Amino acid sequence: MTPLLVRLLGFVVAFTLFCGCALTKDRFRPMPTQGQTKEQGLKDQEECNEIALANKGSAPHSSAMPAAAGVAVGAASGAAVGVSLGGALAGAAARAAAGAGAGAAAGFLLMAITEVERRGTAIYVACMEARGYTVGE
Repeated sequence: MTPLLVRLLGFVVAFTLFCGCALTKDRFRPMPTQGQTKEQGLKDQEECNEIALANKGSAPHSSAMPAAAGVAVGAASGAAVGVSLGGALAGAAARAAAGAGAGAAAGFLLMAITEVERRGTAIYVACMEARGYTVGE
C-alpha cells in the first residue's frame, strides 16, 4: 500500500473512533422529578450507566439493516474518494476497489458503533425514567 492510502485509511479509522467516542454516557443530564437528592441522583446515574453498559451488547450483535446501510454508503463514498486520488494507485479500477473496501469497512464500523451506543442510551434513559428522572441533552 502506498503511504497516501495508509494515511487515508488511518484517517478513516480515527474518524470512526472519534464518532463513536462522541456518543458517550455524559451527554444526557437527568433532572429529578420526585425530589431526589444530588447524592441519590449520582448513585442512580452510576447504577443505570452500569446496567446500560452491561446490556447494550457489542458491534456483532447490532442490527443488520443499519450495518448494511453503512457498508453501502461507505463503499460508494470510498469508491468516489479512491477514484479521485490520482497518484495513490495505478489504475482507476484499483483506486475505486481500494476506496470501496476501505469505505465499506469504515461504514460498517461507524454504523455498528452508532447502533450499539443508541441501544445503550435507550437502556440508560429507560432506567433513569423508571427511577423518577426526566433525561435530556
